[in-house]
Amino acid sequence: MKGWLRAAALALGLAPLVAGCGRALPPGVSPRAGTTLYVAIGVGDATRIDSTLRSALRERLEALERLYADVRPGVNLELLIFEEERLLAEMRRRTRSGLAPDLVLAEGSVAEQLHQEGLTRSIPFPNPASDQLSPSLIPFAQVDARHLFAVPVGYEPQLACFDRRRMPQPPDTLQALLEASSRGQTFGFKLDLGDLAWTLGSLGALESFTAIRAGNPATEERVSRIRQWLLWLQTANLQQRISLVGPRANLSDGLLDGTFVWITCRSSDQTHLQAQLGDDLGLAPLPAGARGQPSPISVQLMWAYGRNSSARQRQAAEQLVRFSLNPPVQRIMTLRGRTLLPVSREAPLPVASSARLAALVTAERQSEQARSQISRLMVLRHREDDFNRILIAFHYGNLGVDEATEALVRLLQSPSP
Repeated sequence: MKGWLRAAALALGLAPLVAGCGRALPPGVSPRAGTTLYVAIGVGDATRIDSTLRSALRERLEALERLYADVRPGVNLELLIFEEERLLAEMRRRTRSGLAPDLVLAEGSVAEQLHQEGLTRSIPFPNPASDQLSPSLIPFAQVDARHLFAVPVGYEPQLACFDRRRMPQPPDTLQALLEASSRGQTFGFKLDLGDLAWTLGSLGALESFTAIRAGNPATEERVSRIRQWLLWLQTANLQQRISLVGPRANLSDGLLDGTFVWITCRSSDQTHLQAQLGDDLGLAPLPAGARGQPSPISVQLMWAYGRNSSARQRQAAEQLVRFSLNPPVQRIMTLRGRTLLPVSREAPLPVASSARLAALVTAERQSEQARSQISRLMVLRHREDDFNRILIAFHYGNLGVDEATEALVRLLQSPSP
């Protein structure tokens, strides 16, 4: 469940909205008038939950929490932070005991798994919150035509992170990337279809993936594009200074220890990286190719509703979710955290006030251009491990390029799970 919609520390951009553990009620509001919402936040497995992270979660959007208190006085928010793996176990345990949190803030695939296990409740669709979303987001959160499993609240774009001390100018094309590698620059990619999906657009293979998945013929040209995509990955990996690492590897550590100068990353990674690199951290859109623009997948941070809330808590939770989608709130989240971008249809992407924010905005626009095609592949997100096994077998030589191409085509043609 980790590639199509995975992330690390997605909560960094939004969690301070729910960071006021045990905060006092506004003047004039009696304790009995208050409603306490328990909010669980899932933090990506690669993220270190330490005092720095906890401090960031509580500080970045304190102004936003105060703003919500002005709108809904008497609502107290208690924050629970878990690694994503532990979040699932905690939700199982707490739901069985009737003490599940009222809201869960997590990356989309985690929110979907919680729903599949019956740990969160379905959300009628359409509803006042979904009416505020960009329509292209709905397929990523749908259970069926009349229900959502969660409500998107922010995008986390995929882009490139690099060390400005060693790379003053990042490559803007795949050819420039290969040339930089030949000059001694080091690059890191993950052998994970979700992380590599951006190269499908750059190398002209995205249409082949989506067309074959849609039931169209696996024509010679479409199969050839998939084969050429695999060959490019093979060629890149043969370069001495380009590394394709396993899906569970931590590229951020490689950037910090000097193994890599440039890596693929998520916008939330910059919080940890900036703490180490400061202004030497650079962000850039992913490179285009001769056959097209990159097709990165923006991870979505989502709100999901717990099953044990009282009627009063349920109403307050729904109002909080709607509040978080208001255009002014969405803009504040973006400008303060600079790790998430707006999902509200009425909240335009903010004017870039810094090079890093400009990179995020460009990366999200790249993702938006590819979203209609990527959404056709969403039914395969439960088969990502199967795709990754093919890529890893090809990478290590257990499958030749023709065998790997044939295996990918068969997987694309297979019935939905």
